[in-house]
Amino acid sequence: MKKCILIVDDDALVRKTVRTFCGVLEGVEHLEAGTAEEAIGLFSRHPVAMVISDLNMPGQSGLHLLEYVRARDRRVPFVINSGSLTPGDDEKLRRAGANLVLTKGADFREFIRLIRNLLKEDRDAAAGVAMPFGAYAASSQSLAAP
Repeated sequence: MKKCILIVDDDALVRKTVRTFCGVLEGVEHLEAGTAEEAIGLFSRHPVAMVISDLNMPGQSGLHLLEYVRARDRRVPFVINSGSLTPGDDEKLRRAGANLVLTKGADFREFIRLIRNLLKEDRDAAAGVAMPFGAYAASSQSLAAP
């Protein structure tokens, strides 16, 4: 059975890039949402193995989506992938239950390695993994690039 990754970002190009990145993972399918509200609807109707979400979007934020998901299932890995993190966001997001906090611009290989680790059956091993603020800010690859 394929695992479903819910990709949430208001920028269609970023969604496409993340979908392309995740396309190298075997046994994975994708759902996409342009808003947290749309993602909440998809999450409530489909089994989701992971959420990768932007933080700042029109309407409700990625933090609101994270809180919604955590209230319903603490086992679903949740990745924040944002281009506009502030130094306090990392700690706030980890306390709210984010498994990973990434700055857009992550190295492709490292991004896939981290996502693959979170998708493993042994989710206890992946729990609490978080990248410090700006860990990938200096990367030469951008998640916004095709």
